[in-house]
Amino acid sequence: MEIIKVESAGFCFGVKRAVKKAIEASEKFKGSKIYTIGPIIHNNDVVRDLEERGVEVAKNFNIKNSVVILRSHGVEKDILEKLKKNNNIIIDAICPYVKKIHKCVEELKKENYFIVIIGDKNHPEVKAIASYAGESFYKIISNENEINDFFKDIKKIGIVAQTTQSVENYLNICNKLLVNKGEFRIFNTICDSTSIRQKETIEVAKQVDCMIVIGGKHSANTKRLFELSKEILDNVYFIESEKDLDLNLIKNKQKIGITAGASTPENIIEGVVEKIRGLK
Repeated sequence: MEIIKVESAGFCFGVKRAVKKAIEASEKFKGSKIYTIGPIIHNNDVVRDLEERGVEVAKNFNIKNSVVILRSHGVEKDILEKLKKNNNIIIDAICPYVKKIHKCVEELKKENYFIVIIGDKNHPEVKAIASYAGESFYKIISNENEINDFFKDIKKIGIVAQTTQSVENYLNICNKLLVNKGEFRIFNTICDSTSIRQKETIEVAKQVDCMIVIGGKHSANTKRLFELSKEILDNVYFIESEKDLDLNLIKNKQKIGITAGASTPENIIEGVVEKIRGLK
């Protein structure tokens, strides 16, 4: 049995930075009330570890006189302003690539472009991006089938994307919008590490009998890796850790591919690898 692991699997730069800042805050402000606005990243093990260090996930936004960590996905503009007014110490752990999108959106809004956000409307990153666009001057699109006559009469369109979008989906939507007449400004805001991980996952999936995708069930970039793998293989398994892996499903496979989302710690990936090696 051969195990082929995607080289770029696991924590990305933004996730490493956010977790590091949260751990540093737990040490610097020990004894104080410390909160994250939503889970710092989409990984239950990391969230539990931070809870043990005294960092809680906020149940609401009515936090006062506390330490507040802004998670890697970003936070809605109005919520951030409220947290600042309530005398909180703000620790900015937002991924720099996400903050870049906020600046792009503010620039497009200032120049009166209608803003198209390519992404999942229910994802916290996309909600945060949309908050910088204004109440009615944007539209969130998840795939090209959502493009309709609504866009035909819009003369100025600016386009940004959720950092974890697939390049293929991003290009399909842009190409379909460009059929309309008008002025366009297009920002490629897909994170480089996301693109690399997706490309490497596809390459590994082409070489193996089955693929194991490791990551949080709410992680958009991990779901994308699962979807990309399923386009190539029937035998693809989405798990959060080695506890979820049923060895009976893979015991007769000759080549097993492993990839993991940007919020998956290395120790969890290695736990899955070791469990598979136990089959030998």
